[in-house]
Amino acid sequence: MLRTIMTLALALALGSAAAASEQAVPSSSSPLDIAQLDRITGLVGSPDANGMAFKVSKPRSDVAVVVRGRRLDPSFGLTSWAVFSPGKAAPAMLVGDLILLEDELMPVMDAALGAGLSITALHHHLVNAQPNVYSMHIGGEGSPEVLAKGVRAAFETVTAIRQSQSRPVPHREGAEQRLAGSLAPDRIGAILGVECAVENGVVRAVLDRTVRLPCGCVVGKEMGGGTTLAFAGSDESAILDGTIVTFAGELQPVLASLRKADIDVVGIHSQFEGESPAAIAVHCWGEGNAADLASGVRSALVAQANQAPAAGAQGQTSATGAMSDDTDMKPSLYSLAEMAWKDAPPSIPAGAKIAVLEGDPSKEGPFVFRLKLADGYRIPPHTHPKVERITVIQGTFNVGMGEKFDETKTQPMPAGTYGYWPAGMKHFVWAKGETILQFHGMGPWTITYLNPADDPRNARK
Repeated sequence: MLRTIMTLALALALGSAAAASEQAVPSSSSPLDIAQLDRITGLVGSPDANGMAFKVSKPRSDVAVVVRGRRLDPSFGLTSWAVFSPGKAAPAMLVGDLILLEDELMPVMDAALGAGLSITALHHHLVNAQPNVYSMHIGGEGSPEVLAKGVRAAFETVTAIRQSQSRPVPHREGAEQRLAGSLAPDRIGAILGVECAVENGVVRAVLDRTVRLPCGCVVGKEMGGGTTLAFAGSDESAILDGTIVTFAGELQPVLASLRKADIDVVGIHSQFEGESPAAIAVHCWGEGNAADLASGVRSALVAQANQAPAAGAQGQTSATGAMSDDTDMKPSLYSLAEMAWKDAPPSIPAGAKIAVLEGDPSKEGPFVFRLKLADGYRIPPHTHPKVERITVIQGTFNVGMGEKFDETKTQPMPAGTYGYWPAGMKHFVWAKGETILQFHGMGPWTITYLNPADDPRNARK
């Protein structure tokens, strides 16, 4: 029902704003068209003394908030606001803070993201408040009209929700249920592309995200710097509690992917202070089919991995492995007939063929190469020091997680499938039918076998 309300509110906001914008009258006292912003947002704002910023506000007079027996006036920290200002890279920029109740969070986030705004933080606003009050920070760059439409969509979503229900109600009521704890870690791990551990019925995956603090100390997953995903329950009825650590440029794609998968975002905040690269933690919660939850999280991780590396994050490719641009590169095209296949390096079992399309996989820098594998070809359990990205061009590539090769515990990747594996993930693979894979990432590309006896380089000594 809330999604329907949100959709209707967004449509109403965009339609009303479009009609209003046609009647806008430019203001001569400000670089922003204040009259237009008033009409589109549906609020009467005020410029600052210099006329360079324009603020609209909406007190939460529609709800009664009580903290330890004291009812708060809307002016006492219970007012949503947004400030417009001339931009640098775009005509205008926006920052704002929306004061929301619990049942408003996801519909408003969906409305804001759908209207092109950014969500930059989400946290509790008060302690011991009845009902619970949250603060959602918004931002954006673009045309003033688009930004104003986004603000209006957020405000009208809140109005629609409160008109249907004056106070928030619990999402789900009923007797307390004990989780079954019957999830299979191998299945979750195969979907996520990372090895999972299980403890007391909780399936947990941890992906490394390394930052350096001002003291020079390096913080990774062992010290709470990693992305952590926990699943519990059964295959049919599971819950997800996760923290995804994002770097510059990754936050909005992660939020959009989680919401598209109907996974709730329950917190967004800074991870440390003065760290490099700057890290923002996204806390998420989901309920439903375990495979659907894992697939939803994976979509967020893939969206994260597809972003450019954060500025100042040299050496931090363990989490995203994104390739950097090379402005000196010359265009190159390869037809299938022009690809020069030769024996693959001795670091993988004999019988594979390789065609290097870009760069040098054995050296620092971006690379692209293809591997051709015969039917039944397999590589024993191993790891890579950097993220591995693979697109299946032909055949079926089968991937399993863990320290022992077990063909029955692999997930097939047919032609057209894309997958990526975090640095250090223990996995094994085999090919069904003649299979061609395309790899891309940052070199050097190396492989370490869990059992030294499986390393073909040792057999050749």
